[in-house]
Amino acid sequence: MSASADPVPVNGKPAVVPALQKWQGRTGFFELCRHSRIVFAGAQRDRLRDQLATLPDEIEQVTGRKSALSPRHPQSGDIVLSTDPTLPEAVDRARFKEEGYTFTVTGENVRIAAPTAKGVYYGTRTLLQILLLDDGRDSVPVGTAVDWPNYKVRGFTLDVGRRFFTADFIRDYIRLMGWFKLNEFQIHLNDNGFKGDRPWSEAQAGFRLKTDNPALSGLASKDGAYDRRDWDSFEGTAAANGVTLVPEFDAPAHSLAFIRSPRRLFA
Repeated sequence: MSASADPVPVNGKPAVVPALQKWQGRTGFFELCRHSRIVFAGAQRDRLRDQLATLPDEIEQVTGRKSALSPRHPQSGDIVLSTDPTLPEAVDRARFKEEGYTFTVTGENVRIAAPTAKGVYYGTRTLLQILLLDDGRDSVPVGTAVDWPNYKVRGFTLDVGRRFFTADFIRDYIRLMGWFKLNEFQIHLNDNGFKGDRPWSEAQAGFRLKTDNPALSGLASKDGAYDRRDWDSFEGTAAANGVTLVPEFDAPAHSLAFIRSPRRLFA
């Protein structure tokens, strides 16, 4: 009597950050291939295309494979993205309605659906993380995930007032936040430090926004500040990565840069 074949193991929950809320694993894998496309489906396909315009480049960066955008009907091997406002009816979670998504993988397709475009964006972050951790960077385990954030605000604050960070660094950091589904970046634009026995008036101080307004000339720090073009790029990068940009002006406690201004704003 021949021995029975060992059962095929069910796929465990993929290791992504933050962890998936729910996962129902099945057997087998979806394989990204040369003809795989990104298909935008549903009524809001144009908005999705705008939100995820960089996805083909991101997939290529992770996998080395090009995935073309396609308006056609899905076929085997495609990644299918869609919005579906009825999805909250199946999940009684407030955060799911705004930023949650479903992630369904079969042997033929990966399908990411969400009530909002931002939810679909977060689903693509899950896809990219799974592909990055796969040995061949081309396989996704078959199964179904339902995911949503636990907290409305998932943020980070960067103090550029005391220490200047380049515009390239700010844009890269916003992209990193999107990768991990963080949604609020507070940028601390003015501050001053204290060092040893030096009086407060001699402490380091910084204000990091440039302006063409002559009434505010001399206010921006000489060791680094962002102009209008820089700030517009921050807003554009934030919008593309599901991040809200929050500028912070810290006054009156940390207003030394304003007091030192040649225009004497507080005189």
